[in-house]
Amino acid sequence: MTMRDNVHKGAAWLDTREPLWATRIDLATLRMTTFKQCILGQVFGNYCLEEREMGEDFMFAHGFNLDDTLGDVPEEAWVDLDTYWRQEVYARL
Repeated sequence: MTMRDNVHKGAAWLDTREPLWATRIDLATLRMTTFKQCILGQVFGNYCLEEREMGEDFMFAHGFNLDDTLGDVPEEAWVDLDTYWRQEVYARL
């Protein structure tokens, strides 16, 4: 699956868990590299709380985080992740 596919899957999961999630996102402050300004941080208050519940593999597979187990994630990948999440938010507004 591509990063875009993972984000789409994550957005679909949010649609079932928190149907109005997109209305809670402040796109001006959205940053997937931070625990409070990422999608889950803005919806649930903190990324870490959801990661503890769902697990790291779930976070990667649903586009909430990027896998850095093989080294640093390039900045361009984080930019792409932000862009894909913005597209999912816009599609729901």
